[in-house]
Amino acid sequence: MVVNHLLSFSANMDPAKLQAQLEILKPGIYCGRAILHGVTYGMSLSVGWSPFYNNPEKTVEAHLLHSFEEDFYGATLQVVVEGFIREESSFNSLDELIAAIEADNTASRQWFSAHQSEV
Repeated sequence: MVVNHLLSFSANMDPAKLQAQLEILKPGIYCGRAILHGVTYGMSLSVGWSPFYNNPEKTVEAHLLHSFEEDFYGATLQVVVEGFIREESSFNSLDELIAAIEADNTASRQWFSAHQSEV
């Protein structure tokens, strides 16, 4: 788990354990729910090659829309993908990437707020 300057917590998930799911999901940004220690949080989920970083492998990174007091490295994280935000894209600068992640997280927060009663 990494705390980043976007005020969200991100979890890089092991793509080897997600092969069947990765074949279904096209590269892009999704919204939905993450379940950690039995508690449900809104999340944004990035699936793809992270073209800004030229990743050679398909990766999965969940951004949990919550501030945590402690990290959750090594914990089991369940994710439920419930909506598509946008296709994966590359950016000309880190600032453009950060702005896109912030916009994705805003869209996910709005989606989660609208659907929170369905938890």
